[in-house]
Amino acid sequence: MAIASMRDDVIVFRPEPSYTGGRRVSRPVILRRIDDSARGLTLLRRGEIDILDEVAPAHLPAELAKPGMAARFRGVVLTPARYDLLLLNARAIELSQPSLRRAVEAALPYYRLASVGPASLRADAVAPVDLEAPREVDLPALASAVDPRTVPAGLPPRPVNDDPARAVRAADLLDAAGWPRDRGQRRRGNAWLRLTLMWQGGGGRSADLAAGIRQGLSAVDVSVPYSTASWSYLRLLLRRGEFDMFMLSFGTHQDQDLYPMFHRRGALNFSGARSEELDAALERYRLAVTRADRDAAKLLVAQKLAAEHIALVLHAPARVGLYSRRLGELAFVDDLPRLDSLARQPDRASPWVPPAAIAQPPGESTPK
Repeated sequence: MAIASMRDDVIVFRPEPSYTGGRRVSRPVILRRIDDSARGLTLLRRGEIDILDEVAPAHLPAELAKPGMAARFRGVVLTPARYDLLLLNARAIELSQPSLRRAVEAALPYYRLASVGPASLRADAVAPVDLEAPREVDLPALASAVDPRTVPAGLPPRPVNDDPARAVRAADLLDAAGWPRDRGQRRRGNAWLRLTLMWQGGGGRSADLAAGIRQGLSAVDVSVPYSTASWSYLRLLLRRGEFDMFMLSFGTHQDQDLYPMFHRRGALNFSGARSEELDAALERYRLAVTRADRDAAKLLVAQKLAAEHIALVLHAPARVGLYSRRLGELAFVDDLPRLDSLARQPDRASPWVPPAAIAQPPGESTPK
């Protein structure tokens, strides 16, 4: 599609025949920026927009349970493959022990980390592998419930504060790994446990995540100094394997091949993964030729990667989108709706009029 017009808060896409690859794509699509979720819900109910990409967590599940929602809209849980990761260097002297990496993961205060930044839902991801397809929320179940908060209905669960229990488990794992507590520090002989956290630096969300990691490990007497620098320099240290823990954001897609990052021969194997079982799973994924085989291989990769404790998912976002039923069937790619397949039913089109510059075939309405 080609851009027909663009302002700060509205972008209009017009079908471009040369881009359609033989498909008939005749409907313009209008994207509107709506910063206020409450206003977005109002516009959706009025029929002025067809899709609300994200419902604010504060409005869940109450807004979805209101009368008429199930009849007019579909709710869909989306989990894009976007991860805040903590890479542990399996080539480092201390972290070469799988038992110590397991203890580090147990010490992470996930409840505290989930509260960093704007309120958001958290996907249940044990590894940076996209295993969850878009799933529909059971809006009728919410509407019929006395208290919709007691009905799961397919919504992501609210986080539970189990950080204190995790800290107790992490302390036990450190003792078992041969790093007992000694006068407020973890020592083995004359050596004390010190794991440097490296990232690009700056304030905001990344600084809050780093503070949360340090707090969780400090609670079990592990010293965590910071090391920040420019990305170009950090990338050099990554390639050399000169780090203990490295925090980064990893954006990918639903069928990402993780061979380069976690196979022992991978060009981007910064964490120094050396697992034969993980290698076999990654190779199996590359050889898969059907969707069923790929999905089975992805699940195996996630399980083996989680067992290595080298790529810890600090946060994986989830969101709930609302889609008007007048759009007919929905198709998603990478948790985004396919715009070329959206079509309003003419007899249920809203009175909202698109810009006059957009030509529309008779009887068709423009999705927004």
